[in-house]
Amino acid sequence: MTQIGKVPGWVTAGILLAVVPLIGPLIFMGLNTWLWWKIAEARGKPGWYGLLTLVPIANIVIIGMIAWKD
Repeated sequence: MTQIGKVPGWVTAGILLAVVPLIGPLIFMGLNTWLWWKIAEARGKPGWYGLLTLVPIANIVIIGMIAWKD
């Protein structure tokens, strides 16, 4: 995912911080949303598609749209 979104590899280490109590899940949500924002832009879609990955059912649809719709 970091290669597709053209972001530095340290983002992977930040995502692994999700195991830290309390602040870990917040860091994970922020980095994951930012990563999907960058992936959407790399695939030629609007970046705000990445924000929709926070919505429970919409995230499945949005990730599919980013991956397969041209």
